[in-house]
Amino acid sequence: MSRVISETEFRERLYRDLKGVQAGMVTGPGRSGAIASVYASHYLGIPWLPFNQDCPPNLRPLLIVDTAADSGRTLRKAVRRYEDHALVVAGYTTVIAVALFIEPPRVRFWYEAGNQRLPITDTLQVASDYGAQDEMWRAANIRGLTYRMP
Repeated sequence: MSRVISETEFRERLYRDLKGVQAGMVTGPGRSGAIASVYASHYLGIPWLPFNQDCPPNLRPLLIVDTAADSGRTLRKAVRRYEDHALVVAGYTTVIAVALFIEPPRVRFWYEAGNQRLPITDTLQVASDYGAQDEMWRAANIRGLTYRMP
């Protein structure tokens, strides 16, 4: 059985684990790494780099963040991808790798927990309850979509 990590718990863990980290840029492998690295970018106030894009040398060390690690294989591969061996030999840290949760036990995250979205007609009903039906209708028309209005 896996435990679902809420967005609040995730954010608090990220802030705790990255407190004091000094990096010039941040990236993360895969979908979950992208989410974690965007959060880290905002928290640390550093640029975000799409994974597998080259990191400029002046923005080292590069922080690589992933949501969870089991064997650590994904993070090791990411470090090998980005590590600048010339700088390592010279004694500089070029990559910092962080996994927020260590498995086992298996964890899942709020964005993949199987949360069901409301059907669009229910969403429009909720919007109309707050007086936003006209805005929702205009947004639907702009996108060229047809929805059944409540």
